[in-house]
Amino acid sequence: MNSLPCPPKYSQIEILRAKIQYWLARADKETNPKKRFEFLVTVQNLSRRLRLKDHGFTKWWSAVSFASLCAVPLVACAIYMQSSKKSTFYQYPDNYLRIVQNLDPCEADGTCGYRRLVQVVVKGVPNPETVMQFCQKPRFEQGHTLNWIKVIDNGSCWEVDGWSPLTDSTGRDSLAGNCNPDFSQAKDAGHVACEGGKARF
Repeated sequence: MNSLPCPPKYSQIEILRAKIQYWLARADKETNPKKRFEFLVTVQNLSRRLRLKDHGFTKWWSAVSFASLCAVPLVACAIYMQSSKKSTFYQYPDNYLRIVQNLDPCEADGTCGYRRLVQVVVKGVPNPETVMQFCQKPRFEQGHTLNWIKVIDNGSCWEVDGWSPLTDSTGRDSLAGNCNPDFSQAKDAGHVACEGGKARF
């Protein structure tokens, strides 16, 4: 009866190296910054153990340790920057946005640039008009009142993370009294034209 061959024996250093390779590969493929940070911390701890086992003589793995130590603060900084972005939620009727004017020319594809003159209304009291620079070209225009919108402050611009226009009983967008749908510039998407070039609410 033939005996099974014995599995190869690996040293603790080889096992640590294999673990480091595994976690580095996982960190490289991970898209979630928090999980990537956790994986790199694991690499950092394994690298320390390897350095102790190998008495600091393996230059390549020392370089890996150094790289992981450098990567950890960078990932931590990225996570902090992501979590520190301020988001604001406006919702009708307590605290909502009115779009007073498009500040950039409208185009045939239905967009009107990145900037809008807006007005925040809090508990029925309109605040002074202010300019908002959006990160993407929003699909709302002058004359619109927004039922709700979530925006994230990216420092240089506001990122829209969902929105919905206020509508009337027929389901049409509720527009300021001096504004009407206008399809002269964009036959399919349409725009909003306001008498005097500015919405009056």
